[in-house]
Amino acid sequence: IEGISGYPTVIMSRPDLHALLLSRVPTHKIHLGKRVLSISQDDLGGVIIRTSDGMSHEGDILVGCDGAHSSIRQSLYKLMASKGPLPPSDTDDMKASHMSIHGTTRPMDFNIIPHSEDEASRCTAVIGYKKPQTVSSSDYF
Repeated sequence: IEGISGYPTVIMSRPDLHALLLSRVPTHKIHLGKRVLSISQDDLGGVIIRTSDGMSHEGDILVGCDGAHSSIRQSLYKLMASKGPLPPSDTDDMKASHMSIHGTTRPMDFNIIPHSEDEASRCTAVIGYKKPQTVSSSDYF
């Protein structure tokens, strides 16, 4: 992405991004709860969006925080596909390909681990048994 945009990729949680935007962008420029119907680009590279309430908004940057299967993402894909830079893999179904390892030396309450109860989460125990590093998977329980 940096090769295309000139900017590095930054990964952060949605709450952190939301807090950052709210702390740095004037509140009158942030529109929450809007349903975007279309996105277009003007001749100078700015963005124009049209929302379901009949409004149009223009700006230099559009930040869509409406999820992985968002209307913003789909509109951007459509716009990018018309201009050519959209890789074919971006139209494939989304895949969850990440994991998190949480280590502790004493028993933990899973209620305090974020997202441990999500249907997409799986817990595998890694425990020590007679040696400092022994792995025991959920198959043993």
